[in-house]
Amino acid sequence: MCKPSGRRANSLGFCLVVALCASIVPEVVFAVQGNGNGNAGKVQDFMGLWQGVDPLDGSTVRLSLTDVNDDGILELSQAESFYSFCHSMGPEFSLGRGVEVGIATVGSRKDVLEVDIRLICIEDNNVPHEESPVSIEYQLRSHGRNLVIPAFPNSLPIVLHRVAE
Repeated sequence: MCKPSGRRANSLGFCLVVALCASIVPEVVFAVQGNGNGNAGKVQDFMGLWQGVDPLDGSTVRLSLTDVNDDGILELSQAESFYSFCHSMGPEFSLGRGVEVGIATVGSRKDVLEVDIRLICIEDNNVPHEESPVSIEYQLRSHGRNLVIPAFPNSLPIVLHRVAE
């Protein structure tokens, strides 16, 4: 508790500054920690636009991770310039078009992103065909500069590089 002393004006000013600082510090701490979900700082490590090359077919891979709702659950949108899997579905998929959508959360390890994703292959005449969802883990590597999509059967891991935050 501040008590004015012989220099009443100076000590009152000092008390006001201390009171103001004490009221601001909890707000700053809360903002740095995030929204209380325990992974807020870690979520930031994954957010952004990532890009790489699929070593299986040479297609460009783009991954967007956002937290629009600020709830610690990332919205995921992933696209490739060519999906070998979609192309193999038949002649009506000759362009190999598709998109992957889903959600992701930071795992118990700060460098693991737990992803629930589904592939939607798109016919040449724009009819979508949704595949069954899968759960996989993406790993943050190289001091947060790379995100690795694990290998699936008949494929290799894909290394993505952060191109925008």
